[in-house]
Amino acid sequence: MCCLSFAVVEINSCQNLTKEGETYVLTGDIISPTIACIKIEVDKITLDCRGHTIIGNITPTLGPSGASGVVSRKNNYITIKNCDIQNFRDGISLSSTNYGHIINNTLTLNRREGLRFSFDSNHNLISSNIITHNYYTGIYFGGGQNNTFEYNEISYNKHHGIKLYSDSSNKNILVENRIIGNANDGIHLVASSNNFIDKNIILNNSKYDIYMFYTFGNSGNNDCTSIFQERGSSGNSVTCNLDVSGEKYPCFSSLIILFVFGLIISGKSVI
Repeated sequence: MCCLSFAVVEINSCQNLTKEGETYVLTGDIISPTIACIKIEVDKITLDCRGHTIIGNITPTLGPSGASGVVSRKNNYITIKNCDIQNFRDGISLSSTNYGHIINNTLTLNRREGLRFSFDSNHNLISSNIITHNYYTGIYFGGGQNNTFEYNEISYNKHHGIKLYSDSSNKNILVENRIIGNANDGIHLVASSNNFIDKNIILNNSKYDIYMFYTFGNSGNNDCTSIFQERGSSGNSVTCNLDVSGEKYPCFSSLIILFVFGLIISGKSVI
């Protein structure tokens, strides 16, 4: 028996995607009349918006009610790409999702997160997305291992840029992202350990470029100016290579050390 052939299905409205192995292609913009728009309900689905926009009906004054532009629960090997999603509670909301690809999407003006992972999600690739001006956090990650976040623009969100939250958010890779101008922390780690955070540009975030609370064994070097380790953190070797003016540290420069709340904060790291 020869290889199975899967069709490309054109869609132009909110709906449930129910045929495993299919590629669904958006043929035009959608203004969602419902709480959630696209629901992925089986494994091995590809949603390709081809640059079209999915617009929700949530406004900032309504609070975090409502749901997401694209939703998937407990489905694996899914791909969501080339979508412009705005004005939902969450732009894309995933939970217990493994081996997914979230690529080249623009997620803006959503009431909570641009991209939200809830519960245990592993081996996903989040690459080349623009996640800006969301009303809470750009990317919220609530647990999972061996995920890669790369080449994303995560800027000007009204809380954190990226938040890894859970003692199971471990062994993930965050590399070559631009995380700029968020209204709280650039990268916010809580109970998340052994992550590799390297070659990111993390600047001009209102509180700290990198914040760690009860974390262990995180490593990497970044273009950033401030790191804060809260109590309960140890064994981290995440560093910043810029001073407070944004200039590169010379190889053997002395560090300006400040004492805050009994912790030592330096331009490079917190001991």
